[in-house]
Amino acid sequence: TFKKYREEIKAPHFVFYIKEYLTEKYGQDILEEWWLKIYTTLDLDAQNKAEEIIKKQVETNKSLNATNSALISIDNRYWDIVAYVWSADYFNETIGWNVDIITSKRQPWSSFKSLVYSLAIDKNAIGPLTPIYDTKTTFPWDYTPNNYDLKTMGKMTILTALNYSRNIPAVKAYYLAWWQNAIIESLKAFWITSLNSKFNYWAPLSLWAWEVTPFEMVQAYSVFANLWTKIEINPIKKILDSKWIVVEEKRQVIWKKVLTDATAYIMATILSDGSARPS
Repeated sequence: TFKKYREEIKAPHFVFYIKEYLTEKYGQDILEEWWLKIYTTLDLDAQNKAEEIIKKQVETNKSLNATNSALISIDNRYWDIVAYVWSADYFNETIGWNVDIITSKRQPWSSFKSLVYSLAIDKNAIGPLTPIYDTKTTFPWDYTPNNYDLKTMGKMTILTALNYSRNIPAVKAYYLAWWQNAIIESLKAFWITSLNSKFNYWAPLSLWAWEVTPFEMVQAYSVFANLWTKIEINPIKKILDSKWIVVEEKRQVIWKKVLTDATAYIMATILSDGSARPS
């Protein structure tokens, strides 16, 4: 019986993500032969905490037959990646150690509802206290969705509907956001590019009937945190070659407006209101 191979390497998930990222950008030869000095945005304290959180979460989820978990964290002031973990143990091949969950397509479940609501608010000038009905509803093509608890709660505000993650109001938000093609096109500005307009998602698009990457989702949510602005997420501070010549350096970022000021403020307010969530 041989001892399982492990390397004493800090933040292995992030290290090998950076290696793949730079290989695609510069090529394998340059990466291996230029003796590059690579300065990243990683915060080692945040990374260690993230790895600790992931290990605890996997233990908690064992009762649900879930064997893996992932986490990406960014600094919303600068759009820098500060923590990047795609499994509880990089060297444990039984939990998919060689698959980067952060850049892999997964079902986003209810986390996608916020994006649909933001578009509905943006297009209709409605707010957190606008009423919406959580009642049994049959939508076009005989689609009758249920809530996760198989119950309805009647009249409520958009703030309550989103914080309670009600499915039926979320489907109504899909229609307020002008249906599938308008949603897919609008979300490209949020970095959501995995959706295919040629595929018929229809109303279930507002719930979880497709796949996107966690990397896309963290970029999309950064728009809410920064009140309408969009900047490309960055893992690199600078790169120097063997002669200390700058190969790459983080430059002045370009800000792009994605939502109106009012919509971004409304969404940030809704998502920050812990009192509106079920206890």
